[in-house]
Amino acid sequence: MHLLASLIIPGTEFTAFQLHAYLFVFGIGKRTVAQSVGFRSMIGARNFICGAGLLRMQIDSAMRLNAVNLVQDVASFLDQWIAGKKISMLKSDTGQKLTDFYLVERLGEIYPWVPDVYSQTSSFIHFSSRHAWATVTRVDEEEREFHFQIGPHEDNHPDEAFLEIVDAFAAANQMIGDLTKGAFVHHRK
Repeated sequence: MHLLASLIIPGTEFTAFQLHAYLFVFGIGKRTVAQSVGFRSMIGARNFICGAGLLRMQIDSAMRLNAVNLVQDVASFLDQWIAGKKISMLKSDTGQKLTDFYLVERLGEIYPWVPDVYSQTSSFIHFSSRHAWATVTRVDEEEREFHFQIGPHEDNHPDEAFLEIVDAFAAANQMIGDLTKGAFVHHRK
């Protein structure tokens, strides 16, 4: 799916705020669509590790989108962001740094499922024991044998786990849609 748009309105000029806001939201949109396509492909290939990582990245997009609702001066936030400053170095309207921990906590106030799913899927972003355990296909305690499989497919992963992650990804996409509709409502310039 490709969406081409033009933002030229004859006789008007965009402010820096408007341009930065469009770039921010369109960037989130492009990332959301790209990750959704990748996620569908990974689930179809039964590649749970990559699918879970993409879910975590989708939540990350929602966290950063919600950041515009947490700052005092959105124009300054966008100016600093467009200049390359990391969001984690910027501050909320209460003076808190917009760290991942803070962003996920605040998003969890609106979407209570987010902190738990974020925590679970973070172990697929940073190398962890979940990656190692994903190689185990069978354990025979009596014979004291472990059987391993290294490859992209996870045929031993139960279908329920795939259904659960698909539901979570759909909820993340809905969350991004909801947050996009509400972005900048109180900050129009």
